[in-house]
Amino acid sequence: MSSSTATQDNSKHAIVLIDSDTTSLTISWPEVPRARRYALEYTDATTNETNAYTVLSDKLTSTQARKRNLDPKNGPFTFRVRARDEVDFIGEMMTSDELNLLSEDEANSRMEAPLAT
Repeated sequence: MSSSTATQDNSKHAIVLIDSDTTSLTISWPEVPRARRYALEYTDATTNETNAYTVLSDKLTSTQARKRNLDPKNGPFTFRVRARDEVDFIGEMMTSDELNLLSEDEANSRMEAPLAT
């Protein structure tokens, strides 16, 4: 495998799902050295054009984001992130796998978080 392929493979799986419910997904990605902010985009299964992503923000300073108000009928969803410095994009584009919302049954069977004592 060439080094460019390895970079693409690592970038492909850099975005991870950290939480989901029936209408929202929370994702995280690794911090990019020298990044001042991140541009986050997503697309869903109803998009007919290849690479037709909607910009959610291009001013994120955190490496975590939650997209709310998603319609389960439009899933699965794919996210991509690109780091920016003061002037331009830096590093590789990171793309998630296809991510799905929880079904009502899955959401109802989730274990509740413990209460702080």
